[in-house]
Amino acid sequence: MKRPKNISELIGNSKNLPSLPQILLRLIDACNDESVPLETLSKIISKDPSLCAKVMRLINSPFVGLGNKIKTIDQAVIYLGTDTIKNIAISASVFQAFKRPEYRTLFELNQFWFHSFTCAIVARKIANKISYGSPEEAFLAGLLHDIGKLILVVNFPKEFSCAVGSPITPVTYPMDAENSIGISHSEAGAYMIRSWKLKTMMADAVLYHHETLRKIEDAFPLVKIIYTANILFHAGENKYSREGFKPAEALFGFSSIESEEIVMGARQEAIDVAASFEIDITPYTEIPEGNWLEEPIKVRENAHNQLVSEVTEITMMHGTLQNLLVADSMASILKVVEKGLSILFEVQDVCFFVFEPEKNILVGAGAEGDERREPIIGLAIKPDSQNCIARCFRKRTFEDTFDTEGDEELSILDEQLVRLIDCEGILCVPMMARRSPAGVIVMGVSADRKERLLKQSKRLSMFVNQAAVCLRMEKEKETNIRIVKTERLDASSATARKVIHEVNNPLGIIKNYIKILGLKLPEKHPAQDELKIISEEIDRVKLIMMNLSAFSRPAGGLKELVDVNATLAGFLTILEKSVMIPAGIELQFAPDDNLPKVYSVKNNIKQAVLNFVKNSAEAMKEGGIIYISTRSLNAAGKALSSELTEDVDSIEIRIRDNGPGLPENIKAHIFEPFYSTKEGEHSGLGLAIANSSITEIGGTITWVSDKDNGTRFSIILPISAR
Repeated sequence: MKRPKNISELIGNSKNLPSLPQILLRLIDACNDESVPLETLSKIISKDPSLCAKVMRLINSPFVGLGNKIKTIDQAVIYLGTDTIKNIAISASVFQAFKRPEYRTLFELNQFWFHSFTCAIVARKIANKISYGSPEEAFLAGLLHDIGKLILVVNFPKEFSCAVGSPITPVTYPMDAENSIGISHSEAGAYMIRSWKLKTMMADAVLYHHETLRKIEDAFPLVKIIYTANILFHAGENKYSREGFKPAEALFGFSSIESEEIVMGARQEAIDVAASFEIDITPYTEIPEGNWLEEPIKVRENAHNQLVSEVTEITMMHGTLQNLLVADSMASILKVVEKGLSILFEVQDVCFFVFEPEKNILVGAGAEGDERREPIIGLAIKPDSQNCIARCFRKRTFEDTFDTEGDEELSILDEQLVRLIDCEGILCVPMMARRSPAGVIVMGVSADRKERLLKQSKRLSMFVNQAAVCLRMEKEKETNIRIVKTERLDASSATARKVIHEVNNPLGIIKNYIKILGLKLPEKHPAQDELKIISEEIDRVKLIMMNLSAFSRPAGGLKELVDVNATLAGFLTILEKSVMIPAGIELQFAPDDNLPKVYSVKNNIKQAVLNFVKNSAEAMKEGGIIYISTRSLNAAGKALSSELTEDVDSIEIRIRDNGPGLPENIKAHIFEPFYSTKEGEHSGLGLAIANSSITEIGGTITWVSDKDNGTRFSIILPISAR
């Protein structure tokens, strides 16, 4: 036998040994289910020789770098974890789905699997019967004892196709082909196992499983177990041939009855597993002559096509998940999710309800540019209310509006959503981020589409949950940005206080000396104009100092019950006469007559509104209108459905103008101090002061601005102290 020049290269090329598609599909499905324990993954992997080889190669590789070598699949799966196992399964699936090697029709993989798996069970039964120290090691050795056949067929398909005319089975495997290759399958399998550097006789058990009984008699126990398991399998195939039971008697003292019980039990166990995975294991002795390239291949192709479909969907989902990672806002994330649901699951009508834990409420949200869902945006739903969305959120299960009865009959909100989305019904899917609820996705579907989606529930949940994680990360990012801005404001405040202290006194002295100098000069002296300009510039610096003083004042102030309407009405009247009318600006005030008082700091409210009004007035150089209004809000800041109590949670002050809108370069820095594009006496502190004033008393500010509709600032103030 002429040995190949580079055996290690031969083994290295065997990373993509084929697995049964049915087992790969089951493994991927299990990995996608967060509730499936690692023990289940281990059991699935333990049923496929190629998967076992991949896992054992990885866990014992320098890449993992464990000090102690791992000898069992259970231990390997625990160390590697679900994500790594899933990557192994998907990689194997991609290879088998899109690479159509010659061995696909050359090698009868189902029969190879049945032989290997049955031998593994026989080996474990023998190990238990003789009290061998590691029955699982015996099982793994039995599962891998013929892995060399796969290695050789994968690497030398032409040599094997010339040696046999029909698909290769455990019986029709052409030993003569190995002679032309220069290495036996026993040697190839043993070499691969030996490359894992395990302190075990597993490689020897694979290497010697075709030796003579006389040579095996003095071998280590594991070698005897695998040798016997392989022979007992063939004894079972030959209707429990007495001749096949002799090695078991010679090596372990088993009677024929004991050997027969072992083989019969192992075969039945393997048959049951095959049935549960829908693996066709029609014995080669029962396949009609001439049908090798018909029924078995047809069954195999059906399983292969399922694998192709699975891999295609995984690939498409991967592309969508990549888009999720680059989405940079809540609205753009929802847009990607909406598009992904359309591509992956053919769902066209979607809306979202995002959970806000601070308020314990679900709030309607829409994808970027989706005007159809405008009525849903801001709609608030309490988790304990009786409707399909709330049930889905509470129970963390799929809920729908089809076939409801009793306590789960359609609510008014359910009926309104069905009409709004314009569909036969809705299917609600819970969004889970790291096992905590993040919201609900509502899909408009037909009854047939709902049933198809329920059959894809695991994959749908996986996609939705990935979206939920992205939404949660976006919220955390927004929170961190607010924290950073607050810290920057605090740092700016400290600097401002120091500057004010150091600058005010010298400015006063300079101003006085300029006045004295002006009095010493004749009234018509040319230098008087220069002195006037210097004096004006000093006044501008003083104005900046005043703004700095307002911006840098320490947090605090007495809180009291504030009548916001009365507070605004008082100083807006003065502001209108002194600022608005001379500038040609109309000021319109529309207070909510039922507005409750708020427990807050009056001066902070006045200062914030003053700065927003001044900002609007300064932007409208040609005149215009500034609208100021107040109103009561509920917990979500929007109108509630009729099922919920209209409890006032906060109030809103709106300042809106019909000016040119904020410049684009200002929008990204809107509340940052010292950032302004205005010329002259503007310090760029007005909006920063307004934001600081409202944040200080527990309020929030939102804004929208564009050149067609002007700018609107909304101040939200809680009713009570928080």
